[in-house]
Amino acid sequence: MMLKREKGVSVTIYTYDKSKVLELDLATYNEQYPDSPMQVLPSYGMHDRFLFIDDTAYHFGASLKDLGKNTFFFTQEDFTLDEVLKESQKIQAEKESLALQDDNAD
Repeated sequence: MMLKREKGVSVTIYTYDKSKVLELDLATYNEQYPDSPMQVLPSYGMHDRFLFIDDTAYHFGASLKDLGKNTFFFTQEDFTLDEVLKESQKIQAEKESLALQDDNAD
C-alpha cells in the first residue's frame, strides 16, 4: 500500500512505540522514495488501529499484521484524525497525572 501511492502523497504513522528498527526502516524508505515521504509520530494511550485516507477514517479491530489469519471487522468512522489525536493526548495526560499521584502517595 505504501509503495502504490502517487508521488507527493505523504504518510504519517502514529505509534506508541517507535523502535530503532522502525527508525532505520523509515530512513531507508525516505531515502529510496524522497517524493513520497513518510514520518512516524507518537500516539500515546491508543491501542486501536486507525487508517485515515484524506478525510475518511477507518477503525480496525485487530492488528493488520494478522490480516487474513482470523476474522475481524473494520468500519468506516465519522471522526477526524485531530479528534483521535486529542483523545490520545488526553489519555496520556491522565495516565501521567495518575502516575504522579501514585508517586506522591508513597
